[in-house]
Amino acid sequence: MNCVLKLRDLLTGARGLTFASLLFVACAAPAADAPGAGTCFPGDLKLDAPTPGFGWLMVRRVYRDDASFRVTKLKMELDGTEFLSTEDPAVTTTASHVAFRGPMKTGKHVLKTHDWLAGEGSGVFSYMNAYRFEAPGEYAFELSTGELACLTQLAWFADGSAPMQERPRVTFDLETRELR
Repeated sequence: MNCVLKLRDLLTGARGLTFASLLFVACAAPAADAPGAGTCFPGDLKLDAPTPGFGWLMVRRVYRDDASFRVTKLKMELDGTEFLSTEDPAVTTTASHVAFRGPMKTGKHVLKTHDWLAGEGSGVFSYMNAYRFEAPGEYAFELSTGELACLTQLAWFADGSAPMQERPRVTFDLETRELR
């Protein structure tokens, strides 16, 4: 697996990140739920009781494949601290992947993502191999005490009627619920 996880920075509270208990960061394990499966909260998810000043955050990436493009590199950072940087196809092309899961200090946070894409084609479509695109994304959100938040980054492609450079897209979806 070709992932760079800067756990030391995360655990020491660099740039405002502080954790109260065990931190779990997965690099290549696909999520149990596939794209379009509905909620990103598994029914058997068991978490500790809420800690004052903390919530629980899961960052999930959902990738909708396209025959003309492939993601060659992926980078994610939370509040300025990079927690995932990989070129591993097991991560970049997985349909659904949990990139981060753990307790998070309450307040305002920013997730930044960056996908690098390359065109793919053969025969009369070999011109696609020359295409290289970047798809950056940014999402600001607020986490409350005792809140469970699942932030999903969706990497997808617009249909063929859009100009080539506008097809790669990144959108975000935030689901929240109270910790029980």
